[in-house]
Amino acid sequence: MADGREWRQGAGAARAVGRALGLALTLGLALTLGLSLSGCGEDLPPLPGNYEALAPAPAPPLAPLCPDLAQPPPGAATWVVFGDVGCRYCRDWLATLEAARPQLEAHGVTVVYYVGDAEDCDRARQTARHVGFDVGLGGRQLSSDYAISPTPATVFLRDGQWIGRMLAATNPAGVDALLTRLYPRR
Repeated sequence: MADGREWRQGAGAARAVGRALGLALTLGLALTLGLSLSGCGEDLPPLPGNYEALAPAPAPPLAPLCPDLAQPPPGAATWVVFGDVGCRYCRDWLATLEAARPQLEAHGVTVVYYVGDAEDCDRARQTARHVGFDVGLGGRQLSSDYAISPTPATVFLRDGQWIGRMLAATNPAGVDALLTRLYPRR
């Protein structure tokens, strides 16, 4: 059986280790707070939880746009939104994006909307009549090319590269976070 002296030495060593860990945690926290408070760390808003970042890869070609079904012009930054004719959530997402148009334009982002179940351009434009974004047909096939469900969903392109996707929609703060983190102002 160990005598009391060995036990006390072991307890003393444990206390010393505990103090050292406590000091290290305190210094680490102080350093972290100091960087944040001093402005050295970058305070970026968190991305929406439904956003999925992807390793940049060449984007599948976009389908033609209405009214003349011309190929959309290549853009440095494009949000490709997919929806269906009767999708209320899609209309709400488009309205959120329409309200954010000044911020989108300030970041050089173009929005195009592809309607999955519209038979013709008139029906597609009717679906998106409350916004001023370009509209296209063939949303079902195109969303399949991007491996995403079309109601509503958004894929994010930068310089011809597919960099992310998002199922469903987000709120205005989420739009701001996406713009700030994915498309810094140039």
